Amino acid sequence: MPETSPAYEAVTLSIETGVARLTLNRPETLNALNDAMFREIPLAVAEAGRAGARALLLTGAGRAFCSGADLVGGLNFPLGFSEAQREALNRSLFEKVIATVRALNEAPMPVVCAINGVAAGGGVGLALAGDVVLMAASARLVLTFVPKLGLVPDVAATWLMSRLAGRA
Repeated sequence: MPETSPAYEAVTLSIETGVARLTLNRPETLNALNDAMFREIPLAVAEAGRAGARALLLTGAGRAFCSGADLVGGLNFPLGFSEAQREALNRSLFEKVIATVRALNEAPMPVVCAINGVAAGGGVGLALAGDVVLMAASARLVLTFVPKLGLVPDVAATWLMSRLAGRA
């Protein structure tokens, strides 16, 4: 019987026979990354390490791994924010993203990312932060930032992609 931690709202963590399963658990948004996920993923990785997990499986609930940043659910700036307040909020979000990628990349156990369905935007960055990436036949990696949005890919996707792909 897996041991499950009830302390999270946007992810679930279960540990059974030394394997931790961390599931992005917002299937209604295709597991879009929100503030709770950025806060909870590093906590769950640390909890798995303390529990003695020998491996961590990261996957998504429902029909997607992760659709990227939650652009609908509240990453927008509140009205009336000054430039300094926007900059502080941006820095805070950037630090949470870095902490999330670092937690996966530096986990005390191998991290296997199981991509079910789409991994878009920041979801690609999460997937690349693992040690091994396994993809279902239905899986797709989507980075639409440059051609569709004119933005730089987030969640360390450009940094990780260039290092994982190599010079070739």
